Amino acid sequence: MDFSHEFEQKEQQLAYTELAYKNKLNFVFLVVSIIALVLVLAIVYLIYINGKRSKQHIIGLNALNEQINQRNRKLQLALMALQESHRENTRIIAMVAHDLKNPFTAIKMGIDYLIHVQQRGKSLPKSNFLQTMRKSSDRVLALIEELVDSYDNQGSANSPQEMDLSMMLRDCVDVMRLRAEKKEQRIFFSAESVTLVGHSDKIWRVMSNLIDNAIKFTPRGGRLHVRLSLNADEAIIEVSDSGIGIDPEWQEKLFEMGRTAGRKGTDGEPSTGLGLAIVKQIVSAHNGRIYFKSTPQSGTTFYVHLPLDL
Repeated sequence: MDFSHEFEQKEQQLAYTELAYKNKLNFVFLVVSIIALVLVLAIVYLIYINGKRSKQHIIGLNALNEQINQRNRKLQLALMALQESHRENTRIIAMVAHDLKNPFTAIKMGIDYLIHVQQRGKSLPKSNFLQTMRKSSDRVLALIEELVDSYDNQGSANSPQEMDLSMMLRDCVDVMRLRAEKKEQRIFFSAESVTLVGHSDKIWRVMSNLIDNAIKFTPRGGRLHVRLSLNADEAIIEVSDSGIGIDPEWQEKLFEMGRTAGRKGTDGEPSTGLGLAIVKQIVSAHNGRIYFKSTPQSGTTFYVHLPLDL
């Protein structure tokens, strides 16, 4: 009996020990599970925080990149505007330099003539000859002022003014006669009385370029006719010559800037291809129109129609 009782106690003690061991294992497992869970949560939290920071960092980088792109676009626009301004200034300089040629040539020829008169001991020329030189000087100054105004951001273009177009055209013909006489050419002029509102300096450039063009492409001894007429509410200027005419290959591109630069005059005079392009721009700015009729080896006539009031 005692042995049986002792055996039961041993079994109970063993069961208790086993239960205690299992409880201890369960506790250890629970602790390990809690620690693992905490670690997992910590890792998830760190991943979340890092992801959030990365997202914010990416958003910040994208915003910075957009700012850089915006500044680049602004710089590109500024560069394009600067390049366009440079092209415009270059165009204006080329146009003014081209148109300075005619009045400077008249002044030079006048001075050469005065020197010739002085050397020969002859009497001084009539006052209208000196007036022609004076008017040529005025045109030079006007063109220089236009060039200066193109660089002055606060400068304003000359306002349209009423002008005696017939008188201006007569003065222009007088200046250009000096060039025509150098090629033994004669210029015939006729004009009705016409008053027009516009930019006088620019209209002068239209006239001088057309007459210069006629002189250049007319052989020695040729004839030029300059006419001014009035038709309803517009003035019509005609400049015709007995020159070599315009070949069909040149006619379509005649008013395009620089496209006729290879065309030579009858005495080998060079051509910049700017004169008629300048004329076209000025006439268009005055709401006018220009066209021509030409027969190769028979001559050319240019027609300019200008409204009497802008």
